[in-house]
Amino acid sequence: MRTGERERTAYPHLWRDITEQEVISRYTLSEEELKWVQHYRGNQLSLALRLKLFEHLISHSLPFSEVPEKVLDYVASQLQVLPQMLSENKDSKYEQIQLIRKYTAFSPFTLKEADKLQAWLIVEAEKQFHLVDLVNATIFHLLEISVELPAFGSLVRLAAQASLPTSPKKNARRSLTITSARASRRYKPRSWPRMKTSTPTLSSSRSGAAGGI
Repeated sequence: MRTGERERTAYPHLWRDITEQEVISRYTLSEEELKWVQHYRGNQLSLALRLKLFEHLISHSLPFSEVPEKVLDYVASQLQVLPQMLSENKDSKYEQIQLIRKYTAFSPFTLKEADKLQAWLIVEAEKQFHLVDLVNATIFHLLEISVELPAFGSLVRLAAQASLPTSPKKNARRSLTITSARASRRYKPRSWPRMKTSTPTLSSSRSGAAGGI
């Protein structure tokens, strides 16, 4: 899949130049999340950051070293701790991920899930003519059934394999020109869900954090 097409998919990314508005929208801890994190006896900053990264990316693959500074600062400010606390983290990543899976009720993308997804894709591929549309449909399908996203390349490979003609009959159907009726059944991408927030700003959160340390 070409770079331009990848950007057209709903696969979530955390860009280095993320805006202040996006940071607030994606990384504001709800009251319930804050209480949950504060009950954790280990490094609360690492747990909170993993939780919000997961809610944004629907995966646990992004290393802390690739998290933009403004995101780390904002999450730390809500806990009223210094961002440097993250460098002191010695907690098990695996154990924290297990806690997040239990809290969010999401399951990992296992081989069993891959097999089930492949069967779903074969059916869905009959409705989606373009690979980008099929990838988008797959992302939202996994979100709806509470399964973590695989790596982007793996997701594209699964979708591409399901799109390949497997019989003369299917091959003939795919060689036809798309009719207006079929075009109307094409997947229409939905907006990626965002965390609701109200009035906080990065600057006000930083000042609040400084006063709490």
